[in-house]
This record gives sequence, structure tokens and C-alpha cells, in this order.
Amino acid sequence: MAAMAEARARGWSIAVDAASAAPLVEAGGDTFLDWIGTGVLLFANDEEAGVLVGHACEAAATTLGARCGQTVVKRGASGALWSDGSTVLSVPAADVTVVDSTGAGDAFAAGFLAGDGPIEQRLLAATRVAAKVVARVGARPGPLSERGR
Repeated sequence: MAAMAEARARGWSIAVDAASAAPLVEAGGDTFLDWIGTGVLLFANDEEAGVLVGHACEAAATTLGARCGQTVVKRGASGALWSDGSTVLSVPAADVTVVDSTGAGDAFAAGFLAGDGPIEQRLLAATRVAAKVVARVGARPGPLSERGR
């Protein structure tokens, strides 16, 4: 929370990943959302979104976007949703055979944050990065030569 306060004082953008449902249950959804405040980009998967607001999918994305500023709900094989509380954008997942989902959420967030352009384009980029991670064992996207660089 101190890092977020410092970021706000400097006018920096803030992105938070809800990270895991069990600690959210223990802390309570409202408490966690109070901790992160507003003007934040929140990443959560369907389960985490459900813990935070009591429902999942598009309704959760809308509720969380309105409360935080923006949210991305990661839905695995069902793709992803983004919302600012009034608009909802949805993209499909990349077509891939899942070998190991370790690191997929972090890879997704990195793909989204590193992207530029319209939100839908950033969501699609994020799903592609996550797809590269789940297609192999371990939390890594592969050699640079396989990443299109």
C-alpha cells in the first residue's frame, strides 16, 4: 500500500493482480478493494473476481471496473474481459493445447501492460503471450527466437 501511495503521489499508473482467491477470501473482497483504492487497473481471474464482488464474468468486470477504474478478468480458455465500469470488451483465448498453466496470469498481465494501441488489441496480445506460456512446461514464454523478435 505504501508503494501505491508513492505511485499516486508521483502521478504514476498502478496495476494490481488479485493473485489468488484464498487470501482474498481471508481478507474479504471489500477490504481488498479498499486497500487498492480507485484509479487502478485490476487483473483478476474468474474465481478471484467472484470472491471480490460475488459474481463472475461480465457482471464482475463491470462492477470491478466501476469500483477500481479498469479491470481485466482473465478467463482461461474463455478469453478475457476488460471494463471501465460502463464499457465491456471481450476477446477469445488463443487456440492452444494447454501443457502447464503455471505463470499464465503473469504472462497475460505482462502482455497487456507491454502492449500499446486500443484495449482490444492489448487484450489479444496478452492472450497470445499467455498462450505461449501454457503451451510448455514451466513459467516461461520460450526463447526470444520463438517470440517474434
